[in-house]
Amino acid sequence: SGEKKNKGRQPPAWDHSGAVRRGSKARRAEVAMEFDDPRIASVVSKLLACSLSDNTTKAYGYRFKHFVEFCQRAQVSSLLTGESPGDDERALLGFCAYEFEFHGNKFSTIKGKLFAIRWHTMEAGYPDPLKGKVKLQRLLSGMRRLRGGKDPKEPMSVNLLTTLYAHLIQGGLKSQAIGVGVVMAFFFLLRISEYAAQDSHAMASYILRRQDVSFRRSGRICTWNQRPDEVEIVIRGSKTDQVGDGVFRNQFAVSGGGVCPVSALILWFKVTEEHALPPGAPLLCPQKRGAWSVINRQHVAGAIKAAGAAVGVKRSALGTHSARIGGATALLHAKVPQEVVRIFGRWRSMCFVDYERLRREYMPGLSNKMAAATFSVDPRWEETKAV
Repeated sequence: SGEKKNKGRQPPAWDHSGAVRRGSKARRAEVAMEFDDPRIASVVSKLLACSLSDNTTKAYGYRFKHFVEFCQRAQVSSLLTGESPGDDERALLGFCAYEFEFHGNKFSTIKGKLFAIRWHTMEAGYPDPLKGKVKLQRLLSGMRRLRGGKDPKEPMSVNLLTTLYAHLIQGGLKSQAIGVGVVMAFFFLLRISEYAAQDSHAMASYILRRQDVSFRRSGRICTWNQRPDEVEIVIRGSKTDQVGDGVFRNQFAVSGGGVCPVSALILWFKVTEEHALPPGAPLLCPQKRGAWSVINRQHVAGAIKAAGAAVGVKRSALGTHSARIGGATALLHAKVPQEVVRIFGRWRSMCFVDYERLRREYMPGLSNKMAAATFSVDPRWEETKAV
């Protein structure tokens, strides 16, 4: 009966090394090797290299370079071995004070540089150089007190989004790509790396591509020119999804006019229809000097800051993240449950509630409600009459 059961089955596949047989009842095969086998070392190196995203690795690289350059000028070692904790801490204190005083770095920036120092030091096989550094922690606290910790950006308002989009769609292909990208970031709560490149040389592997966009009409798949009323995108990865599990997100057309994610994407597919872009090409990829160039972080930031200046908002108050937090603020202002906002925006915590700023328009009538409030003092605090 066992022979009949297995008759016609294909043998299980073997991997390239012959060490593992894949199948429902796979058995381990012994492989002769030494402890320092180069194949093991190669896999270890590969896995360690994948522990950080490309952008984080790049950022840690140039931040650690700043520390190395400081140590060279100060004639101290940039290798914090832990053999002399006092010397290590003095080097860190000097570096932090130097970045704070002479380069104007804030607490958050310097903290990021310390994380880079820690990562490179531990990669070299030495202990955590930040652990147990009491004076360093006190210095960072003083730094935050004097210059502040975070520098939060203002959320993009619907008025600002409308102004930006109306201006950009009148421009060339690059301007239109930026406008469509910001509209998508607002309505889909996208991070900048999910639709734009880091710079002219690097972009995330999960950046949105043409094949990640699909249109629907009355719930059925259609093309962009069949009057769709819904658009769906595939977000293949993100800063918080490095393994690439991916998610689907959809939005419907905005009724009554105004900026609309469906209309914006219809426009983009229309103006790029004859450009023969392959499905796997980045979505927002305008033509430049006969070649295709993806919009990047600098392009988007410049457009948002310029639009803000046009409506009286300081350029420093806005950034690429303003579109994402503007969309979150719009959802919260519309009384969408916070848990729905968290899931839609792919946050792991409720940190996004900090984006909801206390606006002037929330205040009318609030003083009347406060003045009309009736409550009594807790009886436990009332004076008791002497018997």
